[in-house]
Amino acid sequence: MLITLNWLSEFLELEEKNNKFAISLAEELLLSGLETEVLEINKLDCTNLVIAEIISVEDHPDADRLSLCTVNDGLNERQIVCGAKNVSSGQKIILANPGFVFPDGQKIKKTKIRGVLSDGMICSEKELGIGEDQSGIMVLGIDSEVGISPKKILGLEDPILDISITPNRSDCLSVLGVARESSAILEKNLKIPEVTVKDQPIVVNKSIEILNPTDCPRYTVRAVFNAKIEDSPDWLKTRLRSSGMRPINNVVDITNYVMLTLGQPLHAFDMDSLSGDKIFVRKWEKSDGQFLALDGKKYDMSKEDLMICDARGAIALAGVMGGIHTEVNKETRNILFESAHFSPSCIRKTRRKIGLNTEASYRFERGVDPNGTILALNMAVELTRQLTEGEISETIIDIYPVPFNPILVSLRLERIKNLLGVTFSGDEIKKLLEPLSINCSETNKSVIVCEIPTFRSDITREIDLIEEIA
Repeated sequence: MLITLNWLSEFLELEEKNNKFAISLAEELLLSGLETEVLEINKLDCTNLVIAEIISVEDHPDADRLSLCTVNDGLNERQIVCGAKNVSSGQKIILANPGFVFPDGQKIKKTKIRGVLSDGMICSEKELGIGEDQSGIMVLGIDSEVGISPKKILGLEDPILDISITPNRSDCLSVLGVARESSAILEKNLKIPEVTVKDQPIVVNKSIEILNPTDCPRYTVRAVFNAKIEDSPDWLKTRLRSSGMRPINNVVDITNYVMLTLGQPLHAFDMDSLSGDKIFVRKWEKSDGQFLALDGKKYDMSKEDLMICDARGAIALAGVMGGIHTEVNKETRNILFESAHFSPSCIRKTRRKIGLNTEASYRFERGVDPNGTILALNMAVELTRQLTEGEISETIIDIYPVPFNPILVSLRLERIKNLLGVTFSGDEIKKLLEPLSINCSETNKSVIVCEIPTFRSDITREIDLIEEIA
């Protein structure tokens, strides 16, 4: 799990956001049970990098696969020869000026390419060493300021915490989860995100039927209409890249952003591609055939695998990956967002059998908070409204037949003393546990009753609480 310090600071106040503080926090998190190290901030020298705009694109006169781009760097217009297929006029890009040296040692010079002068180079993520995407040039948000250094956009000033999560601490597979641990360590107040949704009285003619409630105890959906699918703004792209994820489009990026923020995986369906007025959560049937996933591969399923289906058949492999026929693309206008809770064992069996690892399955098979679906869903639809100019339906379909409730665990002060060799008062116990969202109430001076939030599935016994105190 990769988290930037600036992202973490949105959930608790940090006086410092530098590398020195990041190293100190990493040491404290390590002592609390989260193996953490600080990744070295990218030392890319941005002196000869600038944000520029492509004014025009023409064919190279002597090369079929090359383009002639006229770019504005904020001071002058220059000609660049580019071989990327995704280049087009109006794009904001990162331009390497003559003299810039890439991480691999390549130095940019003013030179002729197939007889045409090229005064610099338009960069890809891979070339800059900030990502693995080398399929084309790196396209910035349309609101990017031309003529300035891309250092901030690339996130090169923001320390990154690399946190290895043990299987029992699924609550820390999010920025919010790590912030909660950090707030207890630093004795800072945790800022739980609040989402105000600006919805419209639009009816959603869909219903949900869960045929396997053991494997899917909760399934929640909400719709956004008339959305414009475009590239994400730079701040969102930067957040995803810093966490090791590749930006795709504004809606898909929002689902990934919310998952990283809150720990709840989401999926977005192109609602107009769904058949019928009902969505079924059921096991795979022979009539479903092979499942064609978003990665373009076909998977052989079995009757043990949980699927999300419409009237025609399977549209998603529950908790793992969506289907290609309902993907959100540039033509999508109406979107149905899924926020669900799936059984960890069910997802784990399917994932192991087909060998498909995703960020969603990684979280679901370790356990996701069943009571976190609505917050994540609302955050996703509101961000979608803001970034796509879409309209949010006021309808929330939430199928939750048997709610998960916080459990109560009794904690004996004498038992703590016997195991740890330290005497604690009731007030001291509360000070240690309540920052972790564990509510404490004394029944008498020797026993404290603790209410365990549903996102802490690892705490079920008295000894688990004593471990937290230690």
